[in-house]
Amino acid sequence: MRETWCLECGNRLRGASAGCLSCGPSLAAPVPAPHRGTLLLTLAALSYVICCGFGAAAWWMARHDLIEIDAGRMDPSGSAQTRAALVLAVANMILHVLVGLAILIVTSALLIREYYR
Repeated sequence: MRETWCLECGNRLRGASAGCLSCGPSLAAPVPAPHRGTLLLTLAALSYVICCGFGAAAWWMARHDLIEIDAGRMDPSGSAQTRAALVLAVANMILHVLVGLAILIVTSALLIREYYR
């Protein structure tokens, strides 16, 4: 039989008790945290319009939330929204890198052209 321990006081629990004899809390499963799918989708969408910093924040938060959802510590009903926000945020960051490289290449080409003129 597997031993169980009280999460509050650390005492060993005996048998299939409904709570700890020392501190008395219930052994009911903890309530998962609410999901942030709507917030993450909003941040990912704002990253296309305002600033790519929102995309970086949405990317980091979505990865963290998916880990929490998979571990059962967050409400799984927001899994689809969170995954969609992650895809949008990653796509936005790739787009910003490509645009930055294009600007760098065009600027370099113009400077080289002016130099050799």
